[in-house]
Parts: sequence; structure tokens; C-alpha cells
Amino acid sequence: MRAMLSRAASRSPNGEALNGSLPMDRAWYYLTFEERAAMVGALGGVTFGYDIGVIAGALVSLSEDFSLDANTEGAGGGGMHEFALSRCGQ
Repeated sequence: MRAMLSRAASRSPNGEALNGSLPMDRAWYYLTFEERAAMVGALGGVTFGYDIGVIAGALVSLSEDFSLDANTEGAGGGGMHEFALSRCGQ
């Protein structure tokens, strides 16, 4: 089974042999499932971190402008994060 998988991974979709080419020599559509999953996970982590940073920056301004206490600031931050997550699929 392992030999069959490695043989299939060393071929391009049109049947040409890849001859052990380096990852930089391959086109993006020759990436393995693991490489694609890692890229999607990394992109998700970056966008999640950016989202948290934007909310944290907005909370500083909101708490200064509206004189929010810690409880209201926490509810506002949680609400903004939930709103952002709810809008992801649309």
C-alpha cells in the first residue's frame, strides 16, 4: 500500500513523473493533503490573530471614549468577537 501511495504521489495529474522535485519546483496544485491542511491552518491562525488584534485595539478607544468599566468592556469585546465569527460564513 505504501509503495502504491508513494508511486501515485510521484506523478502529476497528467501522468508525468515528478522525479523527486523539491517543493519549490512544484506548482501549488501538486501539494499533498498534509501541506494543504498546514497552509489552511496557518492562514486561519493569522486571520484569527489579526481579528483579535483589531478587537483589542478597538476596545482601547471605546473604553476611553465611553468610560467603560471592566465588565462592559469584556461584554463588548466578546460581542464584537461573536459578531465577527458569525459573519465568517456569509
